[in-house]
Amino acid sequence: MYKNVVIVCILSMLMVSAVFYGFNQSGSPFEIRQRRFDQQRTTNLQTLTYSIDTYYREHSVLPESLNVLDQNTVKDLLKDPETGKDIVYAPLSGGKYQLCTDFSFDSKKDVLGENLFPHIDPKFKHSSGHYCFDLKTTVSLKAPVPKNLICTT
Repeated sequence: MYKNVVIVCILSMLMVSAVFYGFNQSGSPFEIRQRRFDQQRTTNLQTLTYSIDTYYREHSVLPESLNVLDQNTVKDLLKDPETGKDIVYAPLSGGKYQLCTDFSFDSKKDVLGENLFPHIDPKFKHSSGHYCFDLKTTVSLKAPVPKNLICTT
């Protein structure tokens, strides 16, 4: 009888140790969920930059707000996937603008030697908390070709 109790206690301790080790290596389910939200936020911001570039290419100015972008493309990107708060957009001058949102983790830090956000473009590395990205459109506006240089036949 005593032998069975000892075996059950040892197996229970091994199981608890395995669960603890798993949480320690990968994080708790809550942390994993928060990382996924951060990854989604970053992906959404990257997609918004493409839409802002497209608008800039077509209109030669930055959009006044994110609401003027193609809603079929950006409708689901304008709000934080976890909280539902609006993504903050601030157009500046010279094709520069800011996109701001809140993050749970610092993407610049490795945890346990692993990069939590390996897919992130370096310009989208962020700290935890409220963070604003200083961005610039990648579109170069070309001057229109003078009419006297256009060949017509």
